[in-house]
Amino acid sequence: QMGLAVTLGQVEDARETVYEKSLRETARGIEEDLWARVTFSDHLRGVRLVSSGGLVVLQAGEEVPPDIHPPAGQATLDLSRERLLVVLPLYVQTRRWGTAYLLMDRGVLGRVTTEITWTLDGGLLVLGLLLLLLLGSWLLWWGSLLKALRRDVVAPVVALARRMEGWAREEKPVEQPDVGEPEWLGQAFDRLLVRMEEQKEQLLTAQRLGLMERIGAGLSHELNNALNPARLRLEEMALEGRTPTREDLNKLREYLKAAQAILRDLSMAGRRSLGPSGVLRPGEWLFVAKRLLEPHFEGGPRLEWEVSEEWPVLTGDQQALIQVAMNLMLNARDAALQRGDGGEVRVSLAEEAGGVVLKVEDNGPGVPQEVAAHLFEPFVTSKETGTGLGLFVVDALLRRMGASIRLEPREGGGTRAVALFPRRPEGEEEDHGA
Repeated sequence: QMGLAVTLGQVEDARETVYEKSLRETARGIEEDLWARVTFSDHLRGVRLVSSGGLVVLQAGEEVPPDIHPPAGQATLDLSRERLLVVLPLYVQTRRWGTAYLLMDRGVLGRVTTEITWTLDGGLLVLGLLLLLLLGSWLLWWGSLLKALRRDVVAPVVALARRMEGWAREEKPVEQPDVGEPEWLGQAFDRLLVRMEEQKEQLLTAQRLGLMERIGAGLSHELNNALNPARLRLEEMALEGRTPTREDLNKLREYLKAAQAILRDLSMAGRRSLGPSGVLRPGEWLFVAKRLLEPHFEGGPRLEWEVSEEWPVLTGDQQALIQVAMNLMLNARDAALQRGDGGEVRVSLAEEAGGVVLKVEDNGPGVPQEVAAHLFEPFVTSKETGTGLGLFVVDALLRRMGASIRLEPREGGGTRAVALFPRRPEGEEEDHGA
């Protein structure tokens, strides 16, 4: 076969010729694009692109001086009052290709800068106005909200507080003092809390008096039983005209001691104010309540008693404990009487892991579910007749002694009241044991 005889140098020359031709065509296309951009630009007057090796130099528009460069660290250079030279590096696919020299019209550039500044200033002004409008709207909304709050919440509460100033006294409500309304309102509520506590004390006293009135008839019967034999013996001695013998005096002393015990129990149960707490045996409070209520259990229901007179002991107020026991036993009695057979009431006192537990249970009809959750609130009752204060007072008295109470259904029907008293400190137990 026939072939062309060429040397390696001829191949390299041919390749370089092709590369230069392709490079010239690419440069010509770029120059045309640069001329178009310079022609239609408002501020660009000339462009000069130089590759890193100086092999490619592209020029469009006004001639850019080739040997002028900005000072080190700067990208601009003032050439005259009308022209500004900007020098920027050129990158192609993240690699440095060369340098771009841009010849700018200072006048047009200044006008553009002014326009941009005015545009920014106008934008900031509009933004400021919008913020002012939003702030005004927010203030108006909060103002209307505070006005509504004052009208619908604060004003009624202030009016209520003013009325509270005249509670429990037949006098006109006091005028608002010369202080800020929030401060005056706080003072009024402080006085209201004090007055509510006073009203609570009056309520406890009223319920205690009602309890005394309820057991009064039974105690009257017991006193008659204790004193009538003494009266009859005295009348007998008077009719016979004889001098009292030692036997007569011993009998009279027994009758008077029985009456004295009844009056002592009644005095402990009816003491007007709560006294200091002390370590008490069951005989000093629970048995007192039992003796006071025995007349109410004579005709039923049966009273099952699982309590020792000496143990367990607990710390509390004697009068309050007597009132708690009497209220719980009377509630259980009233519930048990609703059975046809008279019913049963069971009272127990025992020491458990959490402290001392008093249980008073009955086999009555039980408490309706819708009422059970509210029985410790004032004036709530499941009875047809009743004030609804008994369990409320019991709960209040127990809380003062650090105790608690709950109601639970009893197996086989009925209700169980469980009062839990906290365990006494070790020191108190040792003192009592000594």
